[in-house]
Amino acid sequence: MVHLPGLAPAFSFPLANRPLYNTGTFPLGSFLMLHRRPQLLVLLLSALLVCALLAGLMLGTVHVPLAEVLAVISTHLQGHESSGSMADLVIWQIRLPRVVLSALVGAALALSGALVQGLFRNPLADPSLIGVSGG
Repeated sequence: MVHLPGLAPAFSFPLANRPLYNTGTFPLGSFLMLHRRPQLLVLLLSALLVCALLAGLMLGTVHVPLAEVLAVISTHLQGHESSGSMADLVIWQIRLPRVVLSALVGAALALSGALVQGLFRNPLADPSLIGVSGG
């Protein structure tokens, strides 16, 4: 047990002589081990992106169930006419352009940040390095 000075013994906590990133007991350790498996990391992040895009299409002032979102998207991708329902209008003409545009803007910002870091060979490079943070 390690006792912190000034605190009652009830606030003492055990410190084990094991690494902090032990993959067997510490969940963050499993996540940190993903750098050794980049395909798994890309797959995980792609699944999270799809979940975020679907959540962006479903949630809002007008709640649209997932089945209806998928039905509207598949109807339009197959080339059929829109049903004219409110869900079709909300998803196809309002939410889908915003969700796709936000994903593209996020990708562009990530790419520009990676390019600045690669250009200056500095993993801590930020936009103020070249004077574009004020813009």
